Amino acid sequence: MRMVKFMVPFVLALIVCAGSQAAEKGDAHKLVGELSAKPADAKTGVVAVLATHGHKDKTGAMTEGKKYNLVADAAVATQIAEFLTKGGKVEVTGSGTEEAYTVTAIAESKKKSGK
Repeated sequence: MRMVKFMVPFVLALIVCAGSQAAEKGDAHKLVGELSAKPADAKTGVVAVLATHGHKDKTGAMTEGKKYNLVADAAVATQIAEFLTKGGKVEVTGSGTEEAYTVTAIAESKKKSGK
């Protein structure tokens, strides 16, 4: 009985730790779209804007594309500037909302253009 009394909190702690680690890994996701220069009235820290295209949802209806204000550290911001000059579709990895999407990585998109 004493062993059970000590094991229950230990098992609960393991479950909580595993859940928090899974949540951290699930925060980052990828977006594919076209880069454009930041607008003149952009918030401080915004490096560029990513415009995503709409896609079909589960019902078959088209969703609207969104625009994300990209925020990045100096190294990633330099890569974003290079992709701005190249043009084309890019794939960004990060997390956040449309107002401030923090980019952790950027690469040329391998998805074919829908044109």
